[in-house]
Amino acid sequence: MIATPDYVDCKPTAPPLEWYEVDGGGIYYPKLSATNLQLYIEDLNHCIDYHQANPG
Repeated sequence: MIATPDYVDCKPTAPPLEWYEVDGGGIYYPKLSATNLQLYIEDLNHCIDYHQANPG
């Protein structure tokens, strides 16, 4: 869908997260997964801002 001043598509799809574990030393996320997650969070924040400015 195309975002217009009257409508914002606020149904972003969460990205798949890739991760790996190293011998019980914790879980690590590749840089691309972290970047995709940050973009998703920014999309959600945009939706929140839009709906706070345009309630209902």
